[in-house]
Amino acid sequence: MKKLSITGRNQVLSLLKSNIKIIKVSLDSKDSNDVRIKEIIALCQQKNISLTFENRDFFKKYVESQGVYAEFEYIENIDLEKILQKDPLIVILKDILYKQNLAAIIRSCNIAGVDLLVLPKKLKDLHLDSEVLRISEGAALNTNIYYTNIFEFLDKLIDLDIKIFGVENFGQELYFNCNFKGAVGFLFGSEKDSLSEPLMKKCDKIVKIPQSKKSNLNSLNIASAVSIVIYEKIRQNSYE
Repeated sequence: MKKLSITGRNQVLSLLKSNIKIIKVSLDSKDSNDVRIKEIIALCQQKNISLTFENRDFFKKYVESQGVYAEFEYIENIDLEKILQKDPLIVILKDILYKQNLAAIIRSCNIAGVDLLVLPKKLKDLHLDSEVLRISEGAALNTNIYYTNIFEFLDKLIDLDIKIFGVENFGQELYFNCNFKGAVGFLFGSEKDSLSEPLMKKCDKIVKIPQSKKSNLNSLNIASAVSIVIYEKIRQNSYE
């Protein structure tokens, strides 16, 4: 169990609407007329959560707090075997260098209903960083995030006969021409490095997102690439 904090109106609202144990909420005493503040107050009263009103000096030490601060207890509770048994949609990141990208990926995964986001063990608990929590609008607390050895995890998917698609700009086939139905894992490189040859050998197929010949860039931002591919999976599930 970890004691953590989060700031921001939408972020704290997201926290209050979850099943996470909240220790206390602090609000700017001069912002009580804001609609979201009123909702925060109502939820605190409904859940019997300690609520204090502070002056603006209290919030100066927090980045973009919007006059809202909450402390909570976080308990990691992921039943990996159960997730892997139910035709999961899995996003696997070889690495991630920038917190902003991780936060954006978490938001997309949460909204798209991704069953599991897998990160390398060396980044353990990065999703609980205050910046990631804030930018992800609290989605990092309501998304299944699993830290492990990436090679070992890919071997596990292979043993379970779950298809693995590597995503690279030199892929063999355009992503929207592939069949993503059923259980799938999408494997991405980092912001600076492509997938290694040993990682690509674990994949059933390497797919690519088309790029305009007019562009002088090599690839999309990783957060954008993740969103594009997982929403194609959703489209195929929903409309075909």
